[in-house]
Amino acid sequence: MTGHGVGRILHEEPMIPEYVRGDIAKTPLLASGMTLAIEVIYAMGQGSICYKSDDGWTLESKDRSLTATFEHTIAIGDIKSEVLTKREI
Repeated sequence: MTGHGVGRILHEEPMIPEYVRGDIAKTPLLASGMTLAIEVIYAMGQGSICYKSDDGWTLESKDRSLTATFEHTIAIGDIKSEVLTKREI
């Protein structure tokens, strides 16, 4: 699972990792005009994740703690960015 650009197709570059696996300097740079789907994993425990099954999709935390994934669509502007999927509660 990964965040991604949104444009003419739903999943396009840049790919935005849910968590940094290596050098943060190698992650994509954000620029004005981009629209991104940012996906985040929240974990109550250690935070390390693994694939639960052979389906290549289902994830769980290695310590089996409670986890959830959330996604928001963000428009990157010149001065500020806007959360397009923000919902008033």
